[in-house]
Amino acid sequence: MLSLIRSGNLAAAERFWAGMNKISGKTPPLVQAAIIEGYAFLKRFDRALAAWKVFTVPRETPTVAVHQAYINALLRQGRPDDALAELGRLEQNLCERSNTSSDSAVLSAFNTVLEWLLGRSRFEEARAILGRMKKTGPKPDAASFNVFMKHHSRSKDLSAISGIMQEMRSSGIDADIYTASILLLALHSAREDAPQLAITLLRQSGITADTTTCTTLLEHLVRSEDDNAFDAALAFVEHMETRNLQLPSSDQWYMLTTVLCGIERRVWRSSPLAARYRHVVIGKMEKHQRSPFRPTSHTLIVIQACCENPTPEAMQRAMVYYRMHKREEAKRGNTANWRVWSKLMEQLIRRGEWKLADELADNVDVKQFSPGMRQLLNRAKSRDNSDYVHMNPGVKKSRT
Repeated sequence: MLSLIRSGNLAAAERFWAGMNKISGKTPPLVQAAIIEGYAFLKRFDRALAAWKVFTVPRETPTVAVHQAYINALLRQGRPDDALAELGRLEQNLCERSNTSSDSAVLSAFNTVLEWLLGRSRFEEARAILGRMKKTGPKPDAASFNVFMKHHSRSKDLSAISGIMQEMRSSGIDADIYTASILLLALHSAREDAPQLAITLLRQSGITADTTTCTTLLEHLVRSEDDNAFDAALAFVEHMETRNLQLPSSDQWYMLTTVLCGIERRVWRSSPLAARYRHVVIGKMEKHQRSPFRPTSHTLIVIQACCENPTPEAMQRAMVYYRMHKREEAKRGNTANWRVWSKLMEQLIRRGEWKLADELADNVDVKQFSPGMRQLLNRAKSRDNSDYVHMNPGVKKSRT
């Protein structure tokens, strides 16, 4: 349901909704939440509100998930006061039913409101809510404090960050990987030992600094809104290299792939800065593995990151990575992997990048053709992306 609404195919979503009601007589709570969330995503608050009214008829108490979806819709609509009022009603309803506010979904709703308020510098209101949470519940978790750390990190207020971490300790809450990523970014420009401090924080919280942990930390960093996060990410990778923390070369390469994906996924304000980071990362990848774009799985990951970037330049870079992959395979007498070709062709068709699609069509090996590949090739030649246009009004539709 959520996918149908987000794609913009509202008619199909409404038919699905009506059919579900005929079968069961009632829309399941998770579907209710998906409907409200989908309309909010499309900025159709009128429909989200109408759905909410349907789901809150007399004798029908909406679940926490439905409440949270409606609160998110109110925030997206720029109605924080209504969202806070709805949050209060949710808390009151739960307390009346169970005398507790510890439900994880309720906590998630509170954290969403905290993040929204802090993102708009409404610090005092957020602090008041956090204080109420500490007194009456739901008890704050690491995510609750992380949004405050993120807020202070934007202004590089190290004293305030230290205060939040002390508040976490006094509340008996351990830092998580996201906490460490925020600390690393905040301290990077001020202290050379910032990577080690982040690792120490993880260990104090009982988290082993293994490949999965390090990759997750880097993923948080490269999804930050701060361009300096990439300096911090590279400093962290270099720290892992020089400190010889028993990470094999292949694991270092996985971490670098995470950083490269972050570079390609991001819409950069400065193209030269992106190019510099890209050059550094690919150079390091070549150091750790002779053929960085030969493994199919890694090439797919990087191309997928390019496809998540809405700019036309991103698809051109995806083609560059495809050519690199194809060149490496040719050295071994192989053709480009069919999964890489299919993934890229589907995205080029989806976005109407017909010149690049033509180049890719000319580079296909007919020996490895599957029915799915032939269908993609025919769609590229006929300039047919009609199935995708309603999903993204910005795609180029052409049959010329």
